[in-house]
Amino acid sequence: MDSQGGAGSVGESAGFCDRSNGLVGFGVALIAMGILELLMEGMTAILPIIMGVGSARLMMGMAMFSVPLVVAKIWLGIGSVNAERWARALILVLAWISLYDSSRMVVFWLTRPDEFVKVTWMAGTLSVATCLISGLYAWYYRSQDVQRTCEKRHPALAWTDRVPLPVLGASVYLACQIVAPIGLREGHGAWAAGALVMAGQAACAWGLYRLYRWAWWGTLGVQLVFWSSRYWLRLLTGAEFRFNRVNLVILVVWSAIAIAYLIFIRRYFREEAVTMTITKQV
Repeated sequence: MDSQGGAGSVGESAGFCDRSNGLVGFGVALIAMGILELLMEGMTAILPIIMGVGSARLMMGMAMFSVPLVVAKIWLGIGSVNAERWARALILVLAWISLYDSSRMVVFWLTRPDEFVKVTWMAGTLSVATCLISGLYAWYYRSQDVQRTCEKRHPALAWTDRVPLPVLGASVYLACQIVAPIGLREGHGAWAAGALVMAGQAACAWGLYRLYRWAWWGTLGVQLVFWSSRYWLRLLTGAEFRFNRVNLVILVVWSAIAIAYLIFIRRYFREEAVTMTITKQV
């Protein structure tokens, strides 16, 4: 049993096992991974520019996408150490999001043509590691004992308790996608298109959190464009690799999962659901 001082007896008397130690352990690991990734991102972005082999615009665009996520990882780790309710909810939904994305990439790397195996083995290994770590975090933070521990330490409702957890996950997923289009391709047209997509995703992410029905329809439209665009097909498969039918099938399957998830959370955007205050974590 996870316990911290006399917290174990308190948890047992309340009908659950206190998981304070586990929250500290997983939080410290998250902070350590965040610091390591931040250092790696800095080296990856700066060294190519110093050596004159990289595009400053491209490197800046990649940093705009990765650095905020790494800083958020450190922030969430601190929240887990403090057993914050919002940290538990965000870590859980981000773990599921990471598992969804990394599992797709694992399958992509496994279906690469044989001649590209030497090029992609490192990326594939990182995808597998990310998939396993994400699954571990999702398994731990979905525990009722972890949820009850956070609620015991912080009885007041957090901002993440205002919406059902599945809707929070969709909102966070859109928020994570906001800066993805910027800087990934050269040219003013690509940047303008990326800025337009960012604005739409930001509006939908905020609207989902507020349970606005227009945000659900907007998110559905954004995701249909996201998955069907030739630009994103090139991004997900890599312009330097040969695209094949297997990869197309995988892309269709994962896009179908995303659309099915949106259909699943549609029930939270009915008229009666919008007018009520939702405090239960799903």
